[in-house]
This record gives sequence, C-alpha cells and structure tokens, in this order.
Amino acid sequence: IVFSPDDSQIAIASNYNFSVGQARIWDRISHYTVADFRIESNGMFYEKINAIDYSKDGYFLALAQGNQFAIYDTTNWDLVTSFTNDNTSEDCENNHRCSNYAKDLEFSNNGLYLAVSHFNSSIEVFSTNIVCLDCSSWELLPEKSIYVGEKFELEGITFSPDSTSIISLWEGEDYYCYCGKIKIFDIHNNTLISFDINGEGILWD
Repeated sequence: IVFSPDDSQIAIASNYNFSVGQARIWDRISHYTVADFRIESNGMFYEKINAIDYSKDGYFLALAQGNQFAIYDTTNWDLVTSFTNDNTSEDCENNHRCSNYAKDLEFSNNGLYLAVSHFNSSIEVFSTNIVCLDCSSWELLPEKSIYVGEKFELEGITFSPDSTSIISLWEGEDYYCYCGKIKIFDIHNNTLISFDINGEGILWD
C-alpha cells in the first residue's frame, strides 16, 4: 500500500485470484475506486503484485508482479510501458522466489530513476520519462545497477534525499545474533559501503 504524493489517493497491491495480480487506486475524497489494474501471470509461478510506488511528482505509478513490470500514467491511467526481466532461476516453481522476481521498487526524488530490488540480491536501476544523457525512457541502466553477494535477505530499498545513493536493508541470522546490514550504493561512482546492525528484530518502513 502506498499514498500518492498529494495524499489524495491510496494504491493497494494484492492478488485477484491464483494467477492474476491486482492493484486498486482508491480516492480518499470521493471514497471510490478510481482505477483497477490486473496483471495476468506469465506462467512464472508468482500471482500477486509484490511492489508498487508513485513517482515523486505523482504522474506515474509503477507495479511489479514476479518478473513483470508496468508503468501507468496517473492522469488517465493509460499503460505507458511494460517489460519483463528474463533472468530466471531454477527455483521458481518450488518456492516462488525466482532470482529475477521483484521484491521492492522506488522512484528517486529527482524523478530520474526507478530502482528495483530482486530476490537474487540485485538492485537494478531504470531511467524514467525524464530522459538522462545517453539513455532512453524506462531503460535499464546496467552501469548504475548492482549485484551484491549476500547470505542475508534483502528487505527493502530507498533513495537518499539527493537521489545519488540507494540505501538497502538486509536481514538474517548469523552465528551469534539476529542481525542486519545496511548497504549504501552510490549510483554515480559505483561505490558500496556496508555496516552491521544487531538487535532482536529489524523493521523496514
């Protein structure tokens, strides 16, 4: 669930049935559903919309279901573009954790980037409609993406206020503690720093 930047709408991600993901847009003023999207599973054994976010200007809504992505124009709710991540792994059918399945997504504050985290510990960065130098709209930017070999589970991502870095939280059990890690990736210099956090439980908001 996510609020629109102006607080007028709430976007709710869910599943419609065993093979169709659903997202509903609820208007807080009229108390009516203003848009309803359904994404049919492409046979990759994941049936619900797993990540959802508004662009910071409120003009776009991004959805992820499994390895499928869709971008909608919030002024008319038309589909702007859709694409799939075909880098699958052999464990899809067994535990619904295909390596390329999206776990979280986030628009940068400057509107230039859409970051997507996956179950395989990768964080991919896409351009948006604000076209950057030497790239097209909604295009994967490999030089700004990263794969982190980490035994802990990637819980979520967010951009720094200046949109230069992606902060990620990793959680898991080590030999002596229930631990977490914070990793900060500078998408312009391709540098990564990491530090540990320990505690009984770690929450990501």
